[in-house]
Amino acid sequence: MKLFKNFFNKIKIKRSKKEHVSTTTIIVFGLVPFLFIVYLLLGPVIRVVKKDLNATPMFIISDNLNLRSDRSSNAYVIGNYDYGTEVKVYNTYDNKWAEVAVGRKKGYMSLKYLVPPEIFYLIDGLFGNEQAKKAIKKTAYKKAIANYFLQNGLVSDMPDQIKIQLYGRKSRNKPVWQLFVLSGNPKFNSYCYGDFNGDKKPDAAFVITNKKTMQNRLIILSINNVGQDYGTTLFSMDFKDNWYYIRLAPKGSEYYVNGEKIKIPIDGILIGSNRDPALHDPLRLLLYDGKKFRIYNQP
Repeated sequence: MKLFKNFFNKIKIKRSKKEHVSTTTIIVFGLVPFLFIVYLLLGPVIRVVKKDLNATPMFIISDNLNLRSDRSSNAYVIGNYDYGTEVKVYNTYDNKWAEVAVGRKKGYMSLKYLVPPEIFYLIDGLFGNEQAKKAIKKTAYKKAIANYFLQNGLVSDMPDQIKIQLYGRKSRNKPVWQLFVLSGNPKFNSYCYGDFNGDKKPDAAFVITNKKTMQNRLIILSINNVGQDYGTTLFSMDFKDNWYYIRLAPKGSEYYVNGEKIKIPIDGILIGSNRDPALHDPLRLLLYDGKKFRIYNQP
């Protein structure tokens, strides 16, 4: 009897092993196709989610920026977005185009109109009023002023975490500088454009105001449009009085300088003070003489 019992037990053990191997085989060979199907179904979703997680946030700093179907100014326009719109940037190409997503739409945008969040908040904080935001439209000018602020450690009206990110923790106590523009397009304002150093390239002049002390500073920037710099400082000067306005003195204009009538050889800047928009007070003329900028008092 024991002999038969041992024999049947061996048969049961062999059968259970075979059943276990068969079950394992079924599970393995059934699971592999299942996982493959899951990969086919979820793979694209996972790749999209991963791509979104790795995307770089940036902001538009121009008005009516086109979203295009391809990396070409002739490509089909699939969207149009305003200043301040946040986009996700996946890739950049030749420092000219960015592959982006705006909401559910995906396409390509010109990279020169996009900046990282910290630069956007610096630029947005430059504008002391809506008139300033409307007046300073060109992207190159916005980037040039932002570059001046970065190089000189000035802060605009930006969130504290952006100040810390750009300048360190001590920057929270720095005074805010902004650009204020008069409405109605008066002859004198806080900005003007011209060729102030005679190199036949665009320059821009701005008066920025320290909101704490109400001190004003005139800065003249060359608008390089090269790389990420965009602006090189040509001249800067702090005004002692609280209020100043400027306007363009075009090349060839005639003015009295020290009692002598002259025709200016390159674009200059007329400087007026006081809060009177009519500016009946005497003006001063700022000119580049080939070596440096000089201020001439007007009679």
